[in-house]
Amino acid sequence: MTNWVASTAYRTLHRFDRYTNYYQKDLPANFFSNGIIFEKDEQLVGVYENIPGNLEDSIVITDKNLHLFTKDKWLTIRFGDVTKVDTIGEKFLKSGLTLYLTDGQTFDIPVTGGKGSFTDKFEFLRFFQGIMRRKNLLKTT
Repeated sequence: MTNWVASTAYRTLHRFDRYTNYYQKDLPANFFSNGIIFEKDEQLVGVYENIPGNLEDSIVITDKNLHLFTKDKWLTIRFGDVTKVDTIGEKFLKSGLTLYLTDGQTFDIPVTGGKGSFTDKFEFLRFFQGIMRRKNLLKTT
């Protein structure tokens, strides 16, 4: 497993009420019954529930990918394909992030948790920045 993804997720996301660390644990059965498919050697890191107790808009983080359950299907985004990340909406709105991919596609990822001016989307932005920084370091070595 790429431990730096789990480490980055833990450092930036573990304080969220809506995030559950599943590193070296099994994903609850309801995720698999709704069709999530992992690559052969892909390892679970954690889950962020935008709607607590509801699978819709849940974000599953693995050592290789981000999986988003939206409109009754799983969307998979490889960390290696993300070139840029921006926040959606105004600073204090709980809306989410836009991911820009190498093939020109963009995806809006909802991140709706937080309290007051402390929206979860900024810590998720830090998570992605850490992943991208590490990914770029690995390319140059």
